[in-house]
Amino acid sequence: MSVLEIIFTIFGVLVGLFLLWVLIGFLAYLFSLRRGGLAGKLVNKQFMKEIESYKIDYSWWKTVPSKEVEIKAGEETLVGTVLENKGSKKVGICVHGYYGNFQDLNPWAKILFEEGHNVIAPDLRAHGKSSGQKVSMGYFDKDDIVLWVNKAIEMFGEDCQIVLFGESMGGATILMTSELKLPKNVKCVIADSAYSNAYQAFEYIIEKRGFLPAFLFLPVANFFSKVFADCDLKKASPIDSVKKSSLPILFLHGLDDKFVPAYMSRDMFDVSNKEICSLYLTKGAGHIKSYAKDPEEYKKVMMSFIEKWLS
Repeated sequence: MSVLEIIFTIFGVLVGLFLLWVLIGFLAYLFSLRRGGLAGKLVNKQFMKEIESYKIDYSWWKTVPSKEVEIKAGEETLVGTVLENKGSKKVGICVHGYYGNFQDLNPWAKILFEEGHNVIAPDLRAHGKSSGQKVSMGYFDKDDIVLWVNKAIEMFGEDCQIVLFGESMGGATILMTSELKLPKNVKCVIADSAYSNAYQAFEYIIEKRGFLPAFLFLPVANFFSKVFADCDLKKASPIDSVKKSSLPILFLHGLDDKFVPAYMSRDMFDVSNKEICSLYLTKGAGHIKSYAKDPEEYKKVMMSFIEKWLS
C-alpha cells in the first residue's frame, strides 16, 4: 500500500468516526429533547412501575371538580387543569417534570387544594395535551409560566396571591421564572428536586447511568438542540436565576436522589437570599420522593413556608 493510499484510508476512517460521532449526538437529541422521545417512554415506563412509591394517585383528579383552560404562547396552545376553591384568593400554580403531565402533581396539588388554594396545573409545551415538539428543560417554559400567572390573575382577581410550585424539571422551570418581571401577586416559590443547570443534569445522568461518555456526545446533542430547538441547555440554568430572584424560595430535595443530586439544591440555596429562602433535605428520599417519605412533615414544611409569605 502506497503512502497516498494509507493517508486516504486514515482520512476515510477519521471522516467515518466524525460522522458516527455527529449521528450519535443527533440521536441523543432526538432521544431526550423531542416530544415522544425514547427517553420519555423509558422514564414513564419506570415511573409507572414505581408510582405507588411516590404516593401518587391519578384517580384523585376525578374526585374534585375541574376544568380545562387554554392559553396561547406564540404558536403553541398550552392546556391547564384548574381546580377552583370558590371565594378563595389563594392560587397554586403547579408544574410537572420531565416527560410528565399535570396528573403527576397529585400529592402537591391535593395539599394546596385541601388547604383552600385554587390550583392551576398546566401541561408544559411538548407534554400532555399542550402542543409543541421541543422539550426545552424549562428554557421556554419559564416564560409560559408568566402567562399562566396572568391567567390566574384574570380568573381569580387582581388581589389573588400566587404560589409557584414545581417538581424536578417543573421546579427548575419556576426557579427560572422567579427572576423575571412578575406581578406582585406572586408571593413565593417552592421547588422540589430541581436541577441547578440542565446541561449539568444531563452530564450527571449520563455519567452515572449512561454507557457513552458525556463529554463526547453531550456537546453534539446540545448543538442540535440549539439548531433545531433554539435552546442551549447551558442557558437553562436555574442557579443563575436564583442569584437574581427577589422572591422567597423553598428548596426541597431528597438526599438519596439518584437522578438530580441533592447538592444542586444546596448550591442554589447557597447563592440565594438566605433571609427569605429556605432549604429542606429529606434523609432516605429519592427523586421527588420527599413527600412519600414523610407526608405529614413534608406538608408541614411546605404550608408553613407558604403561610409565612401569604398575607
